[in-house]
Amino acid sequence: MEFYTYRKRPWFWPVAAALGLHLVLVILSLFIQLPGLAEAARHVSRAFHVQTLEMEPAAPRKEGVVSAKAVRALSFANPAAQAPAVLAALEEKHQKEKVEPRRVQVLPGFTPQAGQRSGGLADFNFLEGTLESRARIARHESLDDVLDIAVYAYEEPGDDRKYFMIKIFSGKKAKFLKPIPKEILFAVDASLSISPERLEEFKRGIRYCLSRMNEGDVFNVIAFKDKAFFLSPRPLPAVPATIQQAEKFVMGLTSTQRTDVYEAFKRIIQRPLTRVPSNVILISDGRPTHGIVGSRDVIASVTRLNRGTRPVFALSGGAKVNRYLMDFLAYQNRGWSEHVPLTPDIDNGLARFYEKIRDPLLLKLRYRLNGLNEREVFPKSLPDFYKGSEFTLYGSYTNEDVFSMQFLGEADGKTKELIFTRSLRNAEKGTEEIKRGYAFSKIYYWIGRLTVEGPNPAILREIENLSARYGVATPYSEEVVKE
Repeated sequence: MEFYTYRKRPWFWPVAAALGLHLVLVILSLFIQLPGLAEAARHVSRAFHVQTLEMEPAAPRKEGVVSAKAVRALSFANPAAQAPAVLAALEEKHQKEKVEPRRVQVLPGFTPQAGQRSGGLADFNFLEGTLESRARIARHESLDDVLDIAVYAYEEPGDDRKYFMIKIFSGKKAKFLKPIPKEILFAVDASLSISPERLEEFKRGIRYCLSRMNEGDVFNVIAFKDKAFFLSPRPLPAVPATIQQAEKFVMGLTSTQRTDVYEAFKRIIQRPLTRVPSNVILISDGRPTHGIVGSRDVIASVTRLNRGTRPVFALSGGAKVNRYLMDFLAYQNRGWSEHVPLTPDIDNGLARFYEKIRDPLLLKLRYRLNGLNEREVFPKSLPDFYKGSEFTLYGSYTNEDVFSMQFLGEADGKTKELIFTRSLRNAEKGTEEIKRGYAFSKIYYWIGRLTVEGPNPAILREIENLSARYGVATPYSEEVVKE
């Protein structure tokens, strides 16, 4: 009866017809494939869509403020993935104060470049998994006050290029972050090339490091000669009993037999991770005499085997050290190296070295850049970030001005970020050291490519041209040419 009554209403049949048409269209859509839809979906998921920052001439801009256009420049092709409120909030404090760089120990921060094209690494991207979709960026926690930055620029009359330096250092809230529990693997060279005096320095330095392990850390000690000898089949918790056990193991080492660096790393890398980060501290003279002995072969083989899993930190000291192997073994494996010139200072040098990596705060630190030529910024990626550390990026430019950067890092299972814009015209004026730092960093990059890819006349010419133009020499000239 009710249906009969409604049927006589003037609006009934138009509404019924509209509902019926809508139902037909829904059914048809299930069987229709729109051309190019799959391709469009792939574009949405691509990493970091770079656009050009356009300046409005009449609009004043304060240094450090993220504008709406900077937000768009750091977005992806997906128009729905916009989060200007989040990005602008990150830079609120820069409107109120000028950030001064902290005077702390500068770390090189040299790490591998993504997409090595040969030398057996063509199938491995060192930065794989670090570029995330824009939709996730909106949910990242802020690193504001945890990381800070300072930008310097340098121009030289007669030079067609200009240069800049970006310092990344701990912010005022970094001290409140709890260090991430880590795994430390001490790989100590106890072969015949290590003099008794130098080995004693190694031992004293390792004992200091063991005494400074954090709560929750695990460790192992690997003494290597022509074979590798492990303190324990598996990493040990850093407690008084295990530390005493490790000290006894270390103090009993003597210098004998030949040196096989690759075999030691092969055994180390094959072990499963028990913590992330899992850092290897290599303490050696970098002079293999058994197994794989060529510096470039050792570096490329270890890098290929490690695949960026364990950062390698290399410390050497005294005379007769293969700096090329030590520096670039660390460079290609997400760490850095240091050399102590005098043998009696090695123990203190190792202690200082360990303190720099004692407290990891952010893992997989990386950056995205817009408004500048990324090819001219070095290093290409950064190691993990540690309490009290400072990293430096160098770059060159011509007429660019405003640029945007995003720093990302992992902590507590979450991705965190810092985004900012800066004007190079308004940046603090630097010195000629910025130009030299840029040249040295770029030469390091090319030597790293040469080390992994093998002989390449074009890369050798590039290194020679950079050295001649900027007056920068490296300690690796002979090694680079002869290998």
